[in-house]
Formats: sequence, structure tokens, C-alpha cells
Amino acid sequence: SGLKVLMLPFGHNVNSCLGTLAIQLRSLTNVTKLGLQKWSLNDLDLNSLASLVTSGHLEKLQCLDLADNSVTTDGWIAFFGALRQIETGGLCKLTSLDFSSQLELHPEAFMVKEFVQWIVKLHFIHEVVLVNWMFDENDLNMIKNAKASQKREFQLRLSETYKQ
Repeated sequence: SGLKVLMLPFGHNVNSCLGTLAIQLRSLTNVTKLGLQKWSLNDLDLNSLASLVTSGHLEKLQCLDLADNSVTTDGWIAFFGALRQIETGGLCKLTSLDFSSQLELHPEAFMVKEFVQWIVKLHFIHEVVLVNWMFDENDLNMIKNAKASQKREFQLRLSETYKQ
């Protein structure tokens, strides 16, 4: 299929369509941009997306917008862990991602470690938006040190202002 951009609208109960969407995404091999912002996605929904990626789909994806959903720390740990198992890092062509949380998310150190180990495998990433992720100084240092050791340059936006 020639469809490259799929930025879907949000509304009440749209996440109930995720199963059908996942089936469709298997046949959409050229999608480079996927937006599921404000879809009320939860941990199980994120797991479904991870399964899609680990089974070899969405490999051309460059932009992933999952902002303003309801994923918990456990959901993100499972997501990053699953993607990290793929040798290339899963979603290896991403240039930008937005995983901003609808509510404040207080990541555990293990979640930050899983995120960092995945993100440094993404050679093309240049923008990472994580609004409402409440990182502490240790978390930010872990990200900064991983960026430096892997020679990765990307903008990390944690609020409405940019931070290096």
C-alpha cells in the first residue's frame, strides 16, 4: 500500500478500534508516520503495538506520536524491553517520537534504564518528547551519559521548553 502518513483523530472509545487498526497496519508496509495521540491507550494497547513491531511490521516508521495516553510505568517497561530485544532496536528508523503522558508519570529507575538502552540504538532519532515524565536528576544523568557514550545527538523535550 502507498499510505505513508496515518495521523488518526481522537475521540471517545477510539482505542476499541486498535485491534482492527493493528490488522490493517500489517498490510500497510510504507507507513512512515503514525499518530495515536489522545487515544486513551493503556498498557495492553501498547503491548499490542510492541507485538506488531516485533513481528516485523512498521519497520519504515520515522515518526511515532503516542502523546496524551494512559500508559503506566509497567507498560513502558514492557514496551521498551520488547523493542530492545530486536537487534536493530525496533523502530530503528525513527527520527522523532512523542511519548508524552496524559498524567504525570514518575518513571522507576529500571524503566529509565530500559528506555535509555532502547533509544541509543536509534541512529536517526533527533527529537524525543516526554512531557509529563517526571525524571529526577539521576534519570536525566543516565540519559545524558548514554547519549554521550553512544555519540547520539537528539533533542529531549520534557516540557514546553527544549532541553539538551
